[in-house]
Amino acid sequence: MIDLGGSESTQLRMCRGGKRFERGWLFKNLDFNGRASEQWAITGPNGSGKSTLLLSLGGYLELTEGNLALHYSGRDWPEVQISRHTVLASPYLDIPASLTVKELLQFHQQLKGIRLGWDSLEHLGMSGLKSQLHKKTAQLSSGQRQKMRLLMAFGCNAPILLLDEPCSHLDQQGFDWYRQLIQLPIVSHLLMVVASNDPAEYEGMKSLIHLSKSD
Repeated sequence: MIDLGGSESTQLRMCRGGKRFERGWLFKNLDFNGRASEQWAITGPNGSGKSTLLLSLGGYLELTEGNLALHYSGRDWPEVQISRHTVLASPYLDIPASLTVKELLQFHQQLKGIRLGWDSLEHLGMSGLKSQLHKKTAQLSSGQRQKMRLLMAFGCNAPILLLDEPCSHLDQQGFDWYRQLIQLPIVSHLLMVVASNDPAEYEGMKSLIHLSKSD
C-alpha cells in the first residue's frame, strides 16, 4: 500500500466480514474500503444490523469471520488497536451521570485529544448547550444528551467518525445544527460513516451500504 502521508493516507478496510449472533448472521461476506474525505451511509430497516456493522467497522465488536485493517498516519494498525483511531456517537451509548457538561467534555478530550480547529465553547453555543455547562448530565433531556454525544465525537481528534442514528431525539434546531456539523471544513478530511434509516441524516452521501433484514 502506498503511504500518502498524513490524514490523506487513512484507509479502513473490511474483507469478507461477517457477524453472527445466536439468531443468525446479521451480515456476511461484506467488503468495505473507506478512505479519508469520504462519507458513507449504512442503510436498512430496523434490525438489519446497521449498528452492529458500524461497531464492527470501529473495532468495538469483533467480527465472527473476515478481517478489519486500518492504514493511518503512515502505518498499518493491528485490528485490536483500530478503536483508538475511531470515535462513535450513538444514542445507545451511556453518558456518565455524575459529571457536568464541562467535566465530561474535558474528560473526553483528555482521552482522545481535540480536533485541530475545534472551538468547544463556540460549538456549545451553536448546539444550545452553553447555558448548561455546569449542569450534571443526568439533568439533561434526551435531546441534550444526544447533542453531547455529537459534540464529543466531532470535537475528538480521530480520523474516523462513526455516527449511529445521529439525529435521534433531536428537534428541528438540533437537526439543522447536525447538518452544519457534517459540512464543517475541519471534518471534510475524515472518513465518516453514518448508520441510519432516515435519508435526511445521510443526504448527499454518495457511498452506500444497504443491509436487508434476515428472516
